[in-house]
Amino acid sequence: MTPKGVILAAGMGSRLAPITPFIPKEMLPIRGFPVIHHALCELAGVGVSDVMIVLSSGKGSILSYLGGSVTAKGADATRLCRKREDLLSGLRIVFAEQKQLLGTADAILLAEDFAGDDPIVVLYPDDLLTVDGVYSDGIEATRALVRITDETGCSAVLTEEISGEKAHDYGVLTLREQGGSRLVDGIVEKPQNYRGATAHVLIGRMVLTPQVMRSIRDFDRTDASGIIPVLEREAARNALYALPYHGRRYDVGSHEGYASTLRALT
Repeated sequence: MTPKGVILAAGMGSRLAPITPFIPKEMLPIRGFPVIHHALCELAGVGVSDVMIVLSSGKGSILSYLGGSVTAKGADATRLCRKREDLLSGLRIVFAEQKQLLGTADAILLAEDFAGDDPIVVLYPDDLLTVDGVYSDGIEATRALVRITDETGCSAVLTEEISGEKAHDYGVLTLREQGGSRLVDGIVEKPQNYRGATAHVLIGRMVLTPQVMRSIRDFDRTDASGIIPVLEREAARNALYALPYHGRRYDVGSHEGYASTLRALT
């Protein structure tokens, strides 16, 4: 099975204001490349060659980076430009515009025709797991998600165990063991009164089957609900697997997270 890739890049990046009204968060630099480049590196590392990037208005610099030519001066700049060209030459990238920001499920639905009968790897670039192929924890994790879907025919999500004090910022999952794998029993979006010491939470990678893509139409699509109701239905059908992630994750969607990422990768 060779899935297709969908990168969700329509969000306004409000946590990074006042930068993001002028520079999309996907274009913030990490080790010489913008965040969107590292997302594409991960998909390429998994074997994905067909990618849709979902954008909104004001993201023209992403189009320019992925479609424009670059003149380099100096050995370092020339080396980085060649790496950019090598990456892009192996990918077929198309774009979709989310004209109203109606949440994750609505953005994913824009890829319905693009996906066809293939599963899709959905990647949130805020969660940086692969950095220019050097830090490649995300490639291995995403490859494992694809393998779960290939073997079970079900969708799969990446999870991380975090302190319960931070659970209110995430979708929190209830998991159960089944035959050496983990099924999702339920999901609560950003619980405000979570009492557990730790929590299993969704992070920004999932593989969705064509059936899930079609079922999105059954739900009201709002920025508040996102993809959670769709995943809850799959969990109720015993058709949603979870893969715990133990690698490095960098949150580049906030000032604190971006600064921490730069410190860690310098």
